[in-house]
Amino acid sequence: MKRKPVFVFLRNHFDLVWRRGWKRAYRHAGRCYQPYAHLQRLLADHCLRQATEEGAGFEIEQSLSVRAYLEARPGAAVALRKLADENRFSIIGCGEAIIDTNQCCIETLARNLASGLHFARTVQGRWPRVGGRFDGFGSSAQLPQLYRQCGILWVTGFSYSKPDRLYWRGLDGSTVYVRADEFPGVHEFFDHCYQEPCPHCLGTGKVAGDGKPCPECRATGFNLALNTYPPLKPVQVPPDAPFGIIWRQSEEMFPDPALPGLVEEFNRRDPDHEYRWGNLEALLPFFADEIARTDNPPEESVSPHVEWNPVQAGTWVSRIRHKLAARRLERAFFAAEACAALQAMTGGAARREFPSGDLTRIWLELPLQFFHDAITGTHNDPAFDELMDAARSGFQACLEAAGPRPESGEAFVAWSIERESEQLLMLPEGNPAGVNWRGEHGVEIATAFARVPATLMTDARLVALRADSPLRPPAAGEVCLAVSLPDNRPRLFRTAGGISSPVPISGMRMDNGLIGIAWDKNGLTSICDLAEGGCLLSGVGKHNGIRPNELLLERDEGDPWGTRGRERPRTMLGGFTRFVAARRTGSVQEAVFTGTFEPNARFGREADPAVFGLEWTQTVRLHDHVARVDFITEIYWKSANRRIRVAFPTQAKTDRGVYGIPGGYLERERYEMTDNFLWSPNGDWPALDFFATLPGGDASTHTPGVALFNRGTVSSRIENGMLLMSLVRSPAFGHCLERYAQDYPMPWQGALDPGYHVFEYSLAGGFRSREAFPRLLRQAAAFNAVPVLLKTSGAGAPDWPVPLIDNPHVQLLAIKRAFDDDGWMLRVLNTCGDTICMTVAVPGFALCACDLLEQPADDPAGTSDGSPIELGPFGIRSYRLRPRQT
Repeated sequence: MKRKPVFVFLRNHFDLVWRRGWKRAYRHAGRCYQPYAHLQRLLADHCLRQATEEGAGFEIEQSLSVRAYLEARPGAAVALRKLADENRFSIIGCGEAIIDTNQCCIETLARNLASGLHFARTVQGRWPRVGGRFDGFGSSAQLPQLYRQCGILWVTGFSYSKPDRLYWRGLDGSTVYVRADEFPGVHEFFDHCYQEPCPHCLGTGKVAGDGKPCPECRATGFNLALNTYPPLKPVQVPPDAPFGIIWRQSEEMFPDPALPGLVEEFNRRDPDHEYRWGNLEALLPFFADEIARTDNPPEESVSPHVEWNPVQAGTWVSRIRHKLAARRLERAFFAAEACAALQAMTGGAARREFPSGDLTRIWLELPLQFFHDAITGTHNDPAFDELMDAARSGFQACLEAAGPRPESGEAFVAWSIERESEQLLMLPEGNPAGVNWRGEHGVEIATAFARVPATLMTDARLVALRADSPLRPPAAGEVCLAVSLPDNRPRLFRTAGGISSPVPISGMRMDNGLIGIAWDKNGLTSICDLAEGGCLLSGVGKHNGIRPNELLLERDEGDPWGTRGRERPRTMLGGFTRFVAARRTGSVQEAVFTGTFEPNARFGREADPAVFGLEWTQTVRLHDHVARVDFITEIYWKSANRRIRVAFPTQAKTDRGVYGIPGGYLERERYEMTDNFLWSPNGDWPALDFFATLPGGDASTHTPGVALFNRGTVSSRIENGMLLMSLVRSPAFGHCLERYAQDYPMPWQGALDPGYHVFEYSLAGGFRSREAFPRLLRQAAAFNAVPVLLKTSGAGAPDWPVPLIDNPHVQLLAIKRAFDDDGWMLRVLNTCGDTICMTVAVPGFALCACDLLEQPADDPAGTSDGSPIELGPFGIRSYRLRPRQT
């Protein structure tokens, strides 16, 4: 009788950031805690030794882990390739890292996967064929399209929110096979076993005094005595199962030294089963028929859900400073990369060498910043410090990579990767662009990628240009400008001296001809659409009198992962808010409000003892000719188990709304918290860049839709037409950061997020049709874009080979160097839910349609001459660009 196969899996779930940092050790309570890169190097050493000396096999989830290993052990590359050829080593198709898919842009999501798979191919000689979402907090609706464009049909390892059928169809209609990795046999995941410091050397790996390697831990710094495994018995595979598995996994434990011997012993003793070292790809033949039906699956086997959210809603707010910093770095990187690429593609004296090495180093920081225990705020304090330092230094590196920056008074080029309107570039008087400028609150502004909190720029004059108007140089005395770049072409400007004097605004209202705003002594009372007529937001007669832009203090008992308390009363802070002043400075009007949580003003008699200090300043800003209201809210607080939301009561009467996601948007219903387990969501949704109420009503009572743009504050909900966006929260229990290891004290209290915060967001409204949502998606992306200022030596703007795209629904995602250095890559997105016709051309370059792996596409329509082609709903298309032969 033929023996049934039993596959033996050896895989650690390698976190890159969580209870440790990535490459920095930290000291706490007198002990040294080594970083993940060091730990994973030791674990990989053990796995590789077992494989080469004892015939074992293993797999690794993420390419970044292998990159770091080969940086330290470059000689191991040959052994890994040999093992891969023998199917005893593989890198799973998770990408560079298992990132959070709700808080990054679509290009980060796509590039993380494609870049990681390209690296895996260089290591193992073949493309990964199975994708993984191990421990990811939710899965976005564009993932099926991205996996299919990387040649992956089977995606497994979903956590917390899991597919409920065999197939998952995404936003664009792409389908993937999503059978769970739950197979008959032995599943052992030792997730509560974490490496504690060696008690002899206190984690340093060296003997105190003489600096020699510690013999007790063999210089690892870890308490190796804790790495013990329970006995393992042969597997009993059910008669109807085609195979069985032995899965011995952990996160930080060294591999079981007895496992190779046990495999040999079981093969001798068990006549019914053949034990083999395996990996996920070894299982593909067993599901070949189901995988082959992925393009045309039985409808009853296709999940009705387009995404696997929501889960762990606290992760969209916790450690908000890092979320804002990662968002800024992300958008700066893609702007700098595209700008550098266009300069390198330009002919003649204006050409500049592409800084490939610098940009690669910056890029590889992004998967770490958006790792599923990084951007989510579920890491400890030393990891937070490492992430923030990397985000700041990465941002400065983007400034350098984009190109030479202008000096004060010099001509400069303004350019943005986004084609939508109102890109604000702010240059403080007397400072050269690109030099840090310290504002009145001590916030440093890098003005070459300038996006300045409003209260820091109240003495500067702005020039605001309509989206459809031609650009003009600023006049004398204008030191800041708002730039609209509807066709992606660079424009030439020169700064001039002078400061415009502010003029007080009389009365408690202001308007710019498109938007009207009114207020009283306690805050805003209404925001009206003057162009179409009608009130967009009002604090009168609805929502208990909550005002537009009013802050709400909410009880939020929980941990960094989520809210755990079901009772969440709110305190309206409008009654403690006071109007300060309103003034016009050039083409900008603004009103400023401040507040203090007065019930806690008396020391020792605080009405809310969980709040110790809460003050705020809110600036409301209108630009002439811009149909948008910008808000800057500054908060100083110290609290425990609290959350601050900002509210916008609209005229809508529904809980349903539209929420931005990476590469699209979804209509979602309101839901409420039903349980308090670790991954139970609290009623919020993630909204990348924007969320909005739906326009509705009949011709006589038509209710306009209202959208709120964010710059990293993604946690959103709609209650009976009221837009609610969470700004900051202070979870008071570390949960997973406190548990598991008995001698592993965890500095995590920075998750309380105390101190000073600045939040920028913007309100756009008055749209009467759902056809506005693609435009809102692009405008929200433009609100987040980081425009580039570059020094120029010519008399006019440089003649860059900017892409020529004729359809306004098409968003330019990236211009980059090809992975193999053979030409350039251009990537675009259809931002609407309908199939569109478009033409794409790049002067001087031939285009060839590709997939995300930059391999020629199966359907290379319109590849070279700018002929009209179709792009499906929310479709992504990539092109390889090569210079035309003359």
